[in-house]
Amino acid sequence: MNAYKKYIIITDPKQVILSDLPFQVGQRVEIIILAEENTRAEY
Repeated sequence: MNAYKKYIIITDPKQVILSDLPFQVGQRVEIIILAEENTRAEY
């Protein structure tokens, strides 16, 4: 299994949008969401 990591900032806790992913149409993927311990956003 290949892993792909992407970091996003939650702007709407009811919806998460992932874009520009390196997967093919119809490819099955597993999504695991991990929150960082430090919840302060760093810019």
